[in-house]
Amino acid sequence: AHWEKPDGYADGKLLLATCTPGEEFTLHGIWNPEGIEVRDMSIFVDDDDTGYLLAAANEPGQGANATIYVFRFTDDFTGIDSIAVKLFENQYREMPNVVKLDGWYYLFVSQTDGWYPSSGAYASSRSMTEGWSELREIGNTSTFSSQSSWIAVLGEGGKHSYLMHAYRWIAGEGTSTTMLAPITFSDGIAYYDYFPKILYNAETGDMVPLASGKLLSQGCPVTSTL
Repeated sequence: AHWEKPDGYADGKLLLATCTPGEEFTLHGIWNPEGIEVRDMSIFVDDDDTGYLLAAANEPGQGANATIYVFRFTDDFTGIDSIAVKLFENQYREMPNVVKLDGWYYLFVSQTDGWYPSSGAYASSRSMTEGWSELREIGNTSTFSSQSSWIAVLGEGGKHSYLMHAYRWIAGEGTSTTMLAPITFSDGIAYYDYFPKILYNAETGDMVPLASGKLLSQGCPVTSTL
């Protein structure tokens, strides 16, 4: 968890606690991992059970959330072993979330913009610790009046569907609603768009986005210049 004093936002510390479901938590510490301030964060566990903490972070004295840091957990997840990689230095991005699909890692981030909608972006790589692409724009310039957040995964078996779960913050009130957008992936490229209605089955992973409208080309003649 991101830990701060009740009346501030300057500490940027990690609170790390673990437990067996149904039992009490054990607190392992509240600190700045490797001396780095951390705020928006998520956890990703790779296929080899290596755990990573992704955080919008900064060195002391920098602006908050200047750089995305990827920390490697210790094998038992009770501490931080090292900094695995730093990404997008001084680009001020928030809400880092990783999805792995067909050998590709996809990292989604929002733009630092307080309580207001911001443009989303993503990068892709064949490795968690190197080879990341530059950030690419995704969605529209305001993430459909939202802020890019975590990725919801539907499906309990071999088939999965993915949804961008974005927050629609109400500036000044500290409350939000949710915008969901289906994500498609192909060879390191990701795409999502807004749909007013989405039909899905959380168990099977089936998902059908619906949009009202008319296909303008339906029934029209087609010609070729070749």
